[in-house]
Amino acid sequence: MLTALMNEIDGLSLHNGDPGDGSQNEISGGGYSRPAVTSANFSGPTNGELIWASDMELDGEAEQAVDHIVFWANGAAVARGQLAGSNQFNSEGKFTIVEGSTLSIENIVE
Repeated sequence: MLTALMNEIDGLSLHNGDPGDGSQNEISGGGYSRPAVTSANFSGPTNGELIWASDMELDGEAEQAVDHIVFWANGAAVARGQLAGSNQFNSEGKFTIVEGSTLSIENIVE
């Protein structure tokens, strides 16, 4: 199921609270926009987690907290996950998803 999901994802969004259906608590400000994502961004699913294949840097409001990620396909939220640990944009308004990061998917919308 994760392999199929990985192949249909075309974007992601970052959230500073429970994203609900995918649109709530989305990050805003500081030049934030949803980046395009493809299966090339992942090195493959393992044990129910997607593994990030290379660093991705996003712009946003400095010091803004991030605790959820939502994956999108064709304009619809298809999955979400909670980020482990304490995460936030740095003082320069940059947030990096680091190569090798594992993203646990907690809810797949079918």
